[in-house]
Order: sequence, then C-alpha cells, then structure tokens
Amino acid sequence: MEQISIKPARSGEPAASIGSVHIHSIFNPEKEAQRFLDTQVEGIRQKAAVVIIGSGLGYLDRELKKKRPHSTIIAIHLDNRLYHSRIQSSAGPNPVKRWYPGSEKDIVSFLFEALSETSIRGLRILEWPASVKALPRVAEQAVRALSTVIHRYSGNISTTAAFGRLWIKNTLRNYLDLQNVMVPGEISEAVVLAAAGPSLESTLDILKKYREHFQLWALPSSLPALMKANLEPQLIITTDPGYWARLHSRYFPENVPLAMPLSAAPRQNTDSPIVLISQGTPGEDYLLQNSKWPRLHLVSRGTVAATAIELWKKKSTGPLIITGLDLCWNDLRSHARPHSFDGWIASLSSRKNPINNILWERAEKLAPDRSGIYRSGPALKTYTDWFRQNLPPGRVFRLIHDDLKKSPVVIPGAPDCGPEIFRTSGNPPTVHSFSVKSSPESFKEKQRKVRKLISRWKDSLESDYMEVNNETAELLYTLDPGGVLELGQSGRLEYPEIRIRHLTRVRKIINQLEAVYG
Repeated sequence: MEQISIKPARSGEPAASIGSVHIHSIFNPEKEAQRFLDTQVEGIRQKAAVVIIGSGLGYLDRELKKKRPHSTIIAIHLDNRLYHSRIQSSAGPNPVKRWYPGSEKDIVSFLFEALSETSIRGLRILEWPASVKALPRVAEQAVRALSTVIHRYSGNISTTAAFGRLWIKNTLRNYLDLQNVMVPGEISEAVVLAAAGPSLESTLDILKKYREHFQLWALPSSLPALMKANLEPQLIITTDPGYWARLHSRYFPENVPLAMPLSAAPRQNTDSPIVLISQGTPGEDYLLQNSKWPRLHLVSRGTVAATAIELWKKKSTGPLIITGLDLCWNDLRSHARPHSFDGWIASLSSRKNPINNILWERAEKLAPDRSGIYRSGPALKTYTDWFRQNLPPGRVFRLIHDDLKKSPVVIPGAPDCGPEIFRTSGNPPTVHSFSVKSSPESFKEKQRKVRKLISRWKDSLESDYMEVNNETAELLYTLDPGGVLELGQSGRLEYPEIRIRHLTRVRKIINQLEAVYG
C-alpha cells in the first residue's frame, strides 16, 4: 500500500499525495478544483446526478455543491484514508453521498442505492485525474461498477418504454381472467430450474434418469425441449408481457401451475392455477387489495430467470440446480432445440436468404462479442452481472453433462455439478399438492373494480404534478417514461410545456383503456 501524505498547501488547506503523485495542488487545492470544474460545469444540468471518481479530500464535490446545489452528487473516494481525512462539505438538504474502500456496502450496491433509474438520463461522470493515476485499480473497479448500474438501469428504462403500456393492459385483462390461485408452501427439496440455453440439450438425459429426486421448474422458452423429452415441469415461471411470450405459451402443458405477475402476457389456457407474483405494476395493489388474494412480493427483474431465482429464494430452503442458463450463445445458436422460435426463423428463409444467413445476421446483432465458438452481447452481460451478485453462497449449482458442453461464462456463486447432486435427494411433494383457492371475487365484481381503478387514475392526473403520490408517479413513469425523464432534466421555463405534453400522452392512453374496460 502506497504511503499517503497530507500536508498544508501554501494556501493553508490540506493537500494529499500518494507516493510521488500529488492528489491536490501543493499551492491552492481549492482554486485547482474550481479551475477543473469551470471546464466541466456547463455540461452539467441543474438537477443532474454527478459521480466523481477519485474525490480525494473532497475539494471537487464541495465546489460542485456550490455551483449545482440541486444535483445529486456521489463522491467515490479511492482510499479510506483520504475519505477519513476529507474536508468538511457545506451542510444542506441534499448532502453528498460517499463511498470508500471498506464501506459497509460494496460499491455496486452503494451505487444502486445512490442512483435512481430516472437519474441515468443526464448523468455526468467526473474523474479526478491525479486520484485515478495514483490508484488505478480501485478507479477501474469503480468504473466497472458504475457501468453495471448504468447498463441495468438503461435496460430497465428501455424495457419500460417498450412494454409499460402493455404491462398495464395485461394487468387489467389478467385480473379479470383470474380464477384459481395457488398458495405455494415451503420447499426443502432440490429444485431444478430449466432455462433454454444450448447446454440444456446435453443434460436432458440426466434429468430423466433422476426425475423423482427434484422439483422441476421451467422457464417458458425451455418447454419445447423439456416436453419432447417427456419432462413435464411442476411449475412454469413467466413474466414477459409481449408477443414472443404468447408464442412460448403454446407449449404450456395443461393444468401445470404458472407463477406470474398480472403484467405478464395473458394465458391461452385460463384453467391453470396461478401463483400470483406482485411486482409493483401500477394498479396491482388496488386490484389485489382483497386479503383473500394470496401473492408473493418479488422485485421486478429484467429477465424471467432472475425472477424465478427470487421466487426460489423466497420459498425454498433446499438447493437450486440450474440447467441451460448459459448466458452466452454457442456459435449461431442462442437456444436449445427444439425451440419456439424455430418455425418463425425458418419461415423467414428463402433461396436468396438461406436460414444460416438469417442466423448469422441475428447473432451479429444480438451477440456481437465473440470468444472462440461462443458469443455474448450487452443484454447477456447485464444478466451475468446480476447472477454473479445475487446468488446465495453454497446453495446454487449449475448442472453440466461434461466439460466440453458447459457454458464458458463462470458464475462464482453457482459451481458446476454432475448427476451426483441428486443421488442423496428424496422424493419431493409436487407443487400440485399445495392449496388452490378459487377467485374470491365474481367477474362482475372484478369488472367494477377495474372501472373504479381507471376512474381513479383519471382523477389523479388533475392533481398538481409536484404533489402526486407514489402510485400516480409510478403510473406516469410506466406509461410515459420518456416524459418523466425529460421533466426531471427540464429547466424552470420549459417545465410547464413539457408537463402538458407528458400529461396529454398519459391521458390518451388511459382514455384508450377506458374505451375497452369502462
């Protein structure tokens, strides 16, 4: 560890150095921070979030606080000794948020807490050059952590923009279709979660041989391969709201329970019992406020696999064995065979556009990063980061057939295992044995509740936008995330016009819902 020296500068303020690198000016650290900030501040909007990598003794964040008092300022100190020796910042209603090595929270968790999803637009990152030069490894760790947060939040924003309206429509329709609701019990036996990565094909024989030793949970895209191998799951987890989810649902076995939020794509077979997942979609709490509606509260994730793991963490004390969660492509193959997309992709081919060309173009677009025969892309890397940070140690394993067919993407919290993982397991009870309750409300009662909800939404839009409650704010963001982000970055003069456009778009969507359900 490099020696840190903190001595008074000629101006009398403390100045730090690490080894031979001066973190701050030995003449006037405050003036140095002011000059640096003068070259950056024009690009920082008044309410923008700003992350300072290498905050040193805190001169830069103090000066930034003076110039942008309404900004969210996040200071990353690259050494705990610099953090504990920092200068005092001016007090105020919006204090600087700080992290340093040795903090109670790891840097990724800290950044997720310090930054909100809506703050990503307009986010500015400032690097204090001397700190980064003196402590490059910690600086690189901070940059990687920030990249993880930005990618995940950006993915969430894109998903909300693409599917927010559909989430609302699905929520209303699925609520009206609710009939049998299942109450899952605690699980102590092994659970196998089947995803649809190419490696699933190589583990199907193992699953068939030891089928009586585990509960089989399936993601929708894995069902064609599982059903072809006569492996019927005991639970299907589905969260995706759009057309492709409906394509997967053609392979849902009859009467197999579905774990799903109301925002998921509507079911083709409404007789299957539902494990209700509550993920905070606007209107969900109002519709399901009846205590007779049993539901599991799970945080919304960007991928159904993450939701399935959160469900397992909530209800199981036993091990989880994952298969087919490759988090990469195998050459031009993104999924196991057969797959719901096979027929659709084949239908696009022609003599002038053969199927291999289609597969190649799809791979280049979705997974452009190559390593040998394997491919990855931005979405897969974001998912990988989540799995690496959120698996309970010692309880999760990845089932492989042999080393030649396993995924090259390593998840430290999920070591590889073979069929020996099942040999000590007993025979588990099926999910079907858990209690099933009929709808506690009639269809007409549910219709009336939907109409009241839409009326409630319309009334809420007449409130002063600065005083909206959390429910209304979530509705506005779900239906028009771009408008909310634009408002958050707007100045005082442009704010009223942007607000009018935003509310007009939201009212139009709600009026469309009223035309269908009102």
